[in-house]
Amino acid sequence: MKIAFNTYSFRKEWALMTMGGSYQPVIDYIKLMDDVDEVEMLDRTFNSDPKILKKAIEAFGEHGIKIFSLGPHPHPLVGKSSRPEAIKELKHWTDIAADNGIHKFRLSLGGGKSWDKKMGLIPKKPRNTAEAVEWTVEVLKPALEYAQSRDVTLCIETHHRYSSNPDYQEKLLDALQSKHLGFIYDIGNYENDKLRWDSLDLLIKKNAIKYMHAKTYTFDENGLETTLDYPRAIKLMHDAGIDINLSIEWEGRIPAPLGVLKTYELCKYSIAKAEGKDYQIKTDLPDPDELMDKLLGD
Repeated sequence: MKIAFNTYSFRKEWALMTMGGSYQPVIDYIKLMDDVDEVEMLDRTFNSDPKILKKAIEAFGEHGIKIFSLGPHPHPLVGKSSRPEAIKELKHWTDIAADNGIHKFRLSLGGGKSWDKKMGLIPKKPRNTAEAVEWTVEVLKPALEYAQSRDVTLCIETHHRYSSNPDYQEKLLDALQSKHLGFIYDIGNYENDKLRWDSLDLLIKKNAIKYMHAKTYTFDENGLETTLDYPRAIKLMHDAGIDINLSIEWEGRIPAPLGVLKTYELCKYSIAKAEGKDYQIKTDLPDPDELMDKLLGD
């Protein structure tokens, strides 16, 4: 397993850190994490603009850093009237990824915590899980056929509601069997622990985890996440022979430059523990304000 960096973690700092079109402060930050050389690029960090994406790819590439996945927000779980547009959007992102040598991108099913607010185009909600799968297949089947032709994998993020429901996950994976379709296991996006672990077990059984969103919120004095059992999750995947990226998604209250480094340390510890090795989590980390001043040259 490898640790990667998701630009979502710097969603509040991104404009400042790339002011003037330079990615050097971000690159210098990534280089603080010794073995991190892959990045998941959130759509808003390149304004969904392929020209800006190309500049980022070139800048990162000069320093040996590769963009392995994109993070846009297309929704395939939509009502009938919205399906043509949903298919079009998925093909659009497939082309952006493929044209730039990127073989994965993230999508959200829709129907998350704020269904009614975010999914205003849906005339009604699915009546049950089976119908939700039917709706999704209507969009994903043609989109998946196109993605396969361009060697791009559609990665559904577990993002509450149906996407984090193992019953839905299993039915969808049975309906659309392809190596170009799978899930991003976001360890944080579950309503309870039972769903979290049942979903992980199911996705492992189906060999459907394309990568993991290493989401974190809070840490204890030893550097462990207080709400999420990282060592357990990494051990389960490691023992199943799953070799994926752990894409850091910091979502806590402390400054992101510190939260990301803490998440990196936790991931290193969890991987080592799964491999039967020793690793001491570093808790003496740089002051985030001083670090930002250094990165920005202030």
